[in-house]
Amino acid sequence: MPSIIGISLEGRYAMYWGDWEYYKAHGSMEQTLIGYLQLQGGSYFFVPEKCFINLALSECTKKSSDAREKLLLDQYVKDRFLFLTKPQGKYSIQYEPKIHPYTVLENQEDGEILVRINFDPQQTDINSLTPDRVFLIRNMKDAKKLRFHSTISEIEWWSIRKYY
Repeated sequence: MPSIIGISLEGRYAMYWGDWEYYKAHGSMEQTLIGYLQLQGGSYFFVPEKCFINLALSECTKKSSDAREKLLLDQYVKDRFLFLTKPQGKYSIQYEPKIHPYTVLENQEDGEILVRINFDPQQTDINSLTPDRVFLIRNMKDAKKLRFHSTISEIEWWSIRKYY
């Protein structure tokens, strides 16, 4: 059965943070689960993993023992995701020009941007929002997953994704 974008966008996305020390040592990304972002009917809810409930990321067990990295992680994640500091609220979706809610995901290109998701829907000018409030959602066709993507950078140490 084909996956329809309008239906597939909703649901639970897992949010991960990469481990820089592991990456330097092994050349691949070891990721720590931070929590889950639930999108449903224009509302979102963020449910952190147990050790991240107070967003004290520096207190969580990680492979890295570098206290400076943990402090950077604390600041880096908090400043980039509105839903970490405001764990429930509203969101809106803006489809890319050639995409509509009934588009079949399997027919889209790998890596194609499908929508922009806005975590500040009171602000209707999506282009004027700060990067912690607007993200792109890409189709990762080969992996059969949807992936959040920053509007300002291709390479980030975080990953927000869900399989379809």
